[in-house]
Amino acid sequence: MLQDIQFNLAFKAEPDAKLSGPDHPWSIHLDVQSADLVATIEGRMPRAFAWQQFAGRIAFHGEQAKHLALLLDIDLPSTGPFDISAAMHTADDAITLNSLKGRIKGFSGLHDIELAGGEFIIDRNALLKLELQALIADMPLALQLETNPPSPPATEDTPRPVTAALQIADVELDLQGTMTAVDGQPHLAFEGQLQGQNFDNLTKLLGRELP
Repeated sequence: MLQDIQFNLAFKAEPDAKLSGPDHPWSIHLDVQSADLVATIEGRMPRAFAWQQFAGRIAFHGEQAKHLALLLDIDLPSTGPFDISAAMHTADDAITLNSLKGRIKGFSGLHDIELAGGEFIIDRNALLKLELQALIADMPLALQLETNPPSPPATEDTPRPVTAALQIADVELDLQGTMTAVDGQPHLAFEGQLQGQNFDNLTKLLGRELP
């Protein structure tokens, strides 16, 4: 739970909010720090508190993913140290992260992950789009995930269609499913199809024989 961890926040902005405007964009720098995590957001907007028109960068540095998961209120697998950064901008009630870069140290026998690019978009209706390129043990990984609006009439509990595709180690996994809210958290259910000429590289990556 987020309340189980103490965070320190440091916020700086210039010029004075009353003086900001088209000729004097409002620049901000925000640091969120805990014992094992530093998150930084810096950038500018055309006037003070115009968060829907922000453009800048966001970065995360930490010793393990646990505190990042708590900060973002999502589930993440265990990792070692990580450095992640991305360009960030907001527009049309959506948040976009692109030019993703960074490195995630493997944990409990897992390989390191090197982020080589990608884009993450989420809007106020929690519809999201994710494209990610990375390297794991020098093998390319490509991930795509997108949610779509539910069929009307819809409520917060109505399942949303989800499509996803994962390419790694000469294997491609295509998924179709739904996302529903369970106790306020997203729950995914998928059916998929696995394709590939052979599983030699995947077996090498996983470090175990596949059935």
